Amino acid sequence: MKPIHGAPEAACNRASCHRPQSTTAPTSPETALPAPASPDAIYTSVAETVIAEVTQASNQPTPTFTQIPPTNVFPTITLAPSSTPIPTFTPVPPLPTYTPLPTYTPYPTATPVPCLQVLFVKDVSIPDGTGLIANEAFVKTWRLKNIGSCTWTTAYDLVFMNGDRMGGKSAISMPQAVAPGQTVDVSVGLTAPDKPGIYQGNWQLRSADGKTFGIGDLANKSFWVKITVLEMDYNQIFNFVIAACRAKWTSGTGTLPFCPNCD
Repeated sequence: MKPIHGAPEAACNRASCHRPQSTTAPTSPETALPAPASPDAIYTSVAETVIAEVTQASNQPTPTFTQIPPTNVFPTITLAPSSTPIPTFTPVPPLPTYTPLPTYTPYPTATPVPCLQVLFVKDVSIPDGTGLIANEAFVKTWRLKNIGSCTWTTAYDLVFMNGDRMGGKSAISMPQAVAPGQTVDVSVGLTAPDKPGIYQGNWQLRSADGKTFGIGDLANKSFWVKITVLEMDYNQIFNFVIAACRAKWTSGTGTLPFCPNCD
């Protein structure tokens, strides 16, 4: 057998490891030691030992690798079923404010314009309360406006209704035709009563078919002449200029409209 180099120390170590220690008490100096073994014997012994161990190791079956399940496997977490989320509160919008529908107001029905109606405009002569002397003649003139829907023709009359007639005619013809919206001056000749006092005569118009009408919403009120008859003071000088408009001026052609300050 070829000696194995480089293994003396190992052989010695192994020999010392496998060699059973003697339990015999050391020999005394006087006891003779056996002769030391030769190097070849030592090498042979070591080699045999190594070969025996290698053979023993090769005869052992190759271990089968068995996978050890990991011990640190975390348990499977089974999640609890998700709870149904609480619905988000959605505020309900407030109900719209109730706005009542406007009450139906029908268009006002046009008030029909009456056929016959008078509007008093002004006293052209002899304003209310004019002072006159007893038996004094005068001409009363009214300015009237036709606010009806019918034309006043010359067949219409100025008529006395009631009160103090003061010598006037019962009816005086309309001086001209008066269309709706136009004005006209109507006059009547009168005479102041012979006694002092306040006198009033009421007058209206009369249509061609004999219907009387006047002023006011119902066209049933009269326009009037109102004078005061003065007590005669014979010591007082009569002023003809001031009384000129109260006089009745006539000529061969008829009554003269002499009253420059009447309008």
